Amino acid sequence: MGFQDVIDEDFIQKGIGVIEDKEQISHLKDNAYSPIINALTKGPMTVKELTENYNKIVKKRALKLDIPKAAFEKMKRTEKSIYRYVNDLISVGLVDLAGRRVVIDKTASENLYGRTAKVFLLKPEKEDYWLSEEAKVFLEKILRLMSIILDKPAPSLDCLSEMLTEMDRNRLREFYDTLGDKYEDISEILLEGSISENNKILDFVGVLLQIWNSKHYRSMLEKCFDT
Repeated sequence: MGFQDVIDEDFIQKGIGVIEDKEQISHLKDNAYSPIINALTKGPMTVKELTENYNKIVKKRALKLDIPKAAFEKMKRTEKSIYRYVNDLISVGLVDLAGRRVVIDKTASENLYGRTAKVFLLKPEKEDYWLSEEAKVFLEKILRLMSIILDKPAPSLDCLSEMLTEMDRNRLREFYDTLGDKYEDISEILLEGSISENNKILDFVGVLLQIWNSKHYRSMLEKCFDT
């Protein structure tokens, strides 16, 4: 039986969505919701299609982890459950109503649901870690080690903590700032990866960007030791 998918004009899907809301992060990491997010990388789907893909993804995970068949059967979900999960994801802004699937020569139609972004990335957390009391214990040892290695008097703790904080804040800021211009190319590279895989990749990108800007950070470090 033929059908036609009609995408709503109001449905907007970003190339890359940078996630920092705690509730959204919680849903992305939740094993109950992540199969839906993963399935929708292929494009908008009906609840029936999502249910089929959800159970395929769960089965693949179960086989990979050697989960017994009896336990896997309990992980499978019905269309009713998937419909509830989809509404939960809509409520936190990760999924939205994308349009309708119209069956040719029939009045009946089904809702289509899509991701609000082709790729979701988690914004780095704890950007102010080096200003915390917890970090001071590590910073004091770092200062002593650097003083011995460089054969220079140890710089002030405040100077080094400010430098490391700036490095954390800038680690991926330049990357995120360029998403608007290059999101299509970037999203194509990241589209097949999971949330955790993509964030590991971006951690390495951040390190490489810092190496690229090493002259700037060396200058900051030298100023700390010269004060």
